[in-house]
Amino acid sequence: MRDGFFAMSDSSNPRFQATGSLSADGTLTVTIRTVLENGVRSTVLRGAEAFQGILRHFGSAVRTIRGSWSYGNNLARFNELTAGGMSSEAAAAQTWTGQQAAAAGFTRVTIGSLEGTAGHYTNVQVTFSR
Repeated sequence: MRDGFFAMSDSSNPRFQATGSLSADGTLTVTIRTVLENGVRSTVLRGAEAFQGILRHFGSAVRTIRGSWSYGNNLARFNELTAGGMSSEAAAAQTWTGQQAAAAGFTRVTIGSLEGTAGHYTNVQVTFSR
């Protein structure tokens, strides 16, 4: 197994960063920030490239990818889709993280927990596995 933590950042603005941590059981937790709340984007970091780089770093040791959404684009998209009647699993698969995980072969979605109601969730815990 590779080291349990991997990070990259935008040297011009350290608020833009991508990190990945791998637990002993092979669960990868990824945090990527390439856009600030005011819409300013990193000129260096690209989300998809960072996600792929983190997966490459840990390689075959990754068994599942964990999502923990309490703010940001994933939660907004998840709420948009569940408000329209989509199941939680299908909605999670259509978030940015769900699409990146699927592109890497992690297509099975398991909802761990949800806080809130359809379209108004405040916290989503999800895993993507093969």
